[in-house]
Amino acid sequence: MKLILPKKFLKDYFEYLYYSILPEYTLWDKKVSIIVEPICSLKIDRMKIVDWKIIDEILNTSLQKSKIRNYIKDELDLSDLSDLEQVLFPLSKNVFELDDNPFLYPGERLKKLVYEILPYNPAISLDIDGICHFHPTNEAYFSDLDNQSLRKFANIMEKYNKKCILALIIARGDMYNYIQKAKESKSQFVGYMMNTVENIKFNAKIFYSKKRKEKHVDILLE
Repeated sequence: MKLILPKKFLKDYFEYLYYSILPEYTLWDKKVSIIVEPICSLKIDRMKIVDWKIIDEILNTSLQKSKIRNYIKDELDLSDLSDLEQVLFPLSKNVFELDDNPFLYPGERLKKLVYEILPYNPAISLDIDGICHFHPTNEAYFSDLDNQSLRKFANIMEKYNKKCILALIIARGDMYNYIQKAKESKSQFVGYMMNTVENIKFNAKIFYSKKRKEKHVDILLE
């Protein structure tokens, strides 16, 4: 089984990733980079991604992508050191991933979607056949936490007549290269990411609403 992934989707996804990287931030008296992984809903028809939407835009319809870096910086500036130590995952000595968390931006996005948004706006579920997220490493495997969260998500989506949910991981490990491009411009960053697709690793699985074993899915770029 193969999932057809349009390059237009990939380009849009990397554009959002550009806004989700704070390439230079002073933290603990040193310059560091902060990455927030974009989470994206997928509409799939005959195993092809036909539409997509950033979860943040579903949660906040007034969201402006161009201001995401400001949101990240403002939250970091106002946060207690103890909170930051809990939510910033070190990828290297000067690159950190800002995980979903209950303390500050980006919040608990999937949890908010299923418990606060969908019950009052069930029509949104019609466009959610899958979920995509990013790993800023060479590893595109589903972690134990990924598996637990996506199994639970698939079970919840059964209430909205979804028998299964497809989960896609996009991973890139050349973070020093793309962070450098993120310091330059959006066009430089997106151009670099699209021109070096050989550095991308993909992984996709179908998670079922019942207690069925997940099924691996191959990726075909189109």
